[in-house]
Amino acid sequence: MSFSRSLGRLTTAAGAMIAVRETPTGARPLPATSTDHHPTSSRKSYTNPWPSFHDIGGFLGSGRAIISEWKSKPLPPKDEWVKVIKPTWGLTEQDTAATFGKDIKATWMGHACFLVELPANANEIDTSQETNKLDLPARGTRILFDPVFSHRCSPSQVIGPARLTKAPVELSKLPHVDLVVISHAHYDHLDITTVQSIYARQPKGSVHFFAPLGNKAWFVNNGFKPEHVTELDWWQRRDIALGSDKSTSKESDCTLTCLPAQHFAGRTPFDKNKTLWSSWAVEAAGKKVYFGGDTGLRYVPLGGDETEQPQCPAFAQIGDTFGGFDLAFIPVGAFSPRTAFSSVHASPNDAVIIHKHIKSKRSIAMHWGCWALGDEIFSKDEERVAKACRDAGLDEKVFNTLNIGETLRI
Repeated sequence: MSFSRSLGRLTTAAGAMIAVRETPTGARPLPATSTDHHPTSSRKSYTNPWPSFHDIGGFLGSGRAIISEWKSKPLPPKDEWVKVIKPTWGLTEQDTAATFGKDIKATWMGHACFLVELPANANEIDTSQETNKLDLPARGTRILFDPVFSHRCSPSQVIGPARLTKAPVELSKLPHVDLVVISHAHYDHLDITTVQSIYARQPKGSVHFFAPLGNKAWFVNNGFKPEHVTELDWWQRRDIALGSDKSTSKESDCTLTCLPAQHFAGRTPFDKNKTLWSSWAVEAAGKKVYFGGDTGLRYVPLGGDETEQPQCPAFAQIGDTFGGFDLAFIPVGAFSPRTAFSSVHASPNDAVIIHKHIKSKRSIAMHWGCWALGDEIFSKDEERVAKACRDAGLDEKVFNTLNIGETLRI
């Protein structure tokens, strides 16, 4: 089979049925699930239970804080924007089923969206196939994190933040995915048109949706069957098995764990923090991947020294629990105005600290280059990440950026 036809098979091959199971006893120990972040009788919403977080107020309060500090800047020339390239999904002309199936493949789709293909279990890789004979490449679980393919990240496609860089492919050209994993309900991370399109184009039961607590009702109210959506609390996990076998006889293909993040959620002025936000970890074939979603590290008051502010302890706890990650996706954009956004949006300097706390071997910057959501010049985050690495004594090759549509293989 030719390389171009092999590449085409990646986007046309049907997905397998998904089995979601409780993780068996004896798996990696996790911290006891706390309810400190849960709603209470006196507080009707979820919260960030750490001194590193500062609530600047509700819809009106946060709006005033942003407007008072916002410093408008002209958009940079288009030739300075992040490049958008056509994805190859990591497939090369030299690949065999064995080489293609053993790696992590992560393609940045823009902003916080990544298509991640995990390594296949060793006993499921057919090593007899020759180079370019990839009729159906051996693969592990395919996960799409926080997909947004709409033009605007807004309740309306008439008003609201508009894309400055396009998605690298049309949604219809995406490979079939097994899991869609959502970090929280903000419009730049959860888009109704995108998730409904994915759900409609794949056979029912061949894609499963994961989100933090409180979000399942939104999916069900928008036409998703309850059995195709799972919501989890921080430090809860599920095993995933691809195939129609719903029993425990088939080996799990991956384990997905919902983890803390320092952020907030909501889709209207009236539902702030009625649903939970999270980061995620996924483990497969001995590899570990971390998805940071949207998060801050520390609140920096106006005129304050950020180095003196308490840092969110969740990331060190995550790093200690998992013993590090082979690959991490960490947000770096929409961090300014700093006083208004610092609690909930990491700066490049914050992101490098998070990288160290979670003990990541290799990290990719995200949450930048697509929509101008902060008042910083959105195209400069590549330079900011490189400088943050240098300032922290970190090799720039360990934590850097991708072009939109580019695939990293590990």
